Amino acid sequence: MNNPAMSLDPRPWYRQLWPWLIISMPLTAVLAGAATWYLAWHSNDGLVADDYYKQGMEINRSLASQETARQLGLSGTLRQRGREVVLHLEAEREITFPQRLNLHVVSPVKAGLDRDIELRREGGEYRGVLEGLSAGHWKLILEDQGGTWKLIASGVFPLASVLDFKS
Repeated sequence: MNNPAMSLDPRPWYRQLWPWLIISMPLTAVLAGAATWYLAWHSNDGLVADDYYKQGMEINRSLASQETARQLGLSGTLRQRGREVVLHLEAEREITFPQRLNLHVVSPVKAGLDRDIELRREGGEYRGVLEGLSAGHWKLILEDQGGTWKLIASGVFPLASVLDFKS
């Protein structure tokens, strides 16, 4: 009696195709899960803040300092000459300009790329050195050392033209 339904394949299971097809689906899920875990554990995207309450309070202070800049009528233009940046600052009201200003160059993508530049007053302009900044879109925050006023602008570096700060 030769029944084709009863015939057995003499090859062992690991030499057949169907077990490997069945095993490949959960194995793929396990490998993808391990890769996802590795990326989550070893990379910091810097997007979630641990101190969100403090950052919320900082936003309120930032809005107040932007309002102060608006009341003073502050505006400025920033030019780039190689690695040097030159800022010309004006005010509608009579104020005494400080000897130093802080320019924060902030990456919209990663906090580790941010730069802080101290601008020193030389005559009627402020000058500073911009180093290690890659080409791309950046947010610029200009403020006095006491943090009483703040101007914000965004631009693409290297600057092809003048960047305007307006309150």
